[in-house]
Amino acid sequence: DYPEARCLDGTQGAYYFRPGYGDGAKKFLLFHEGGGFCTSDEDCLARSYGYLGSTRWDHYQTKLTHPFFNTHQDVNPLLHNWNFVYVRYCDGGYWSGTRTAPVAVGSGQVWYSGQHILDAV
Repeated sequence: DYPEARCLDGTQGAYYFRPGYGDGAKKFLLFHEGGGFCTSDEDCLARSYGYLGSTRWDHYQTKLTHPFFNTHQDVNPLLHNWNFVYVRYCDGGYWSGTRTAPVAVGSGQVWYSGQHILDAV
């Protein structure tokens, strides 16, 4: 359990995993979702209300549609059978935050805990 692995809004960080098989069972592709960064506490607070600052709307499962994740050997001969880890980006600071408590911003609060998300993965 990693209670400090939080998105900007305080929801738990998230990742998706699909196991590999065959000669790819011991190989991993760790994919960090992109999404830019916030430039101020106020910017991070605004971001915390959307997809790039929260996992509140995430589903338990997702489809990995990027070509890297294609499981057909003829389309993706190198990676088709590898373990895939897709790390959701929701911290606004390139997974660098190490705070263990939220920061007050106006009448709201923001969590800067991206490093804890990576530690959890």
